[in-house]
Amino acid sequence: MKFRVGRFTCEVLLGEDGKMRVKWLPGTPKYLNKVERDQYQASLAKFLEELERKDRSNLPRLNGSG
Repeated sequence: MKFRVGRFTCEVLLGEDGKMRVKWLPGTPKYLNKVERDQYQASLAKFLEELERKDRSNLPRLNGSG
């Protein structure tokens, strides 16, 4: 998932090892102000929420329909 944080672009991926990877473009910021931190945290929460939703949808159903 890619999203904007101020003048930066942040890409969050889930590695094969299950660990979250964060890539910043054009480079890792040295500092984020409050607005930028809020943008980052909200977007990261959305990413984690979508990931959790996908995990739940892949669970086998107790009634055998999944």
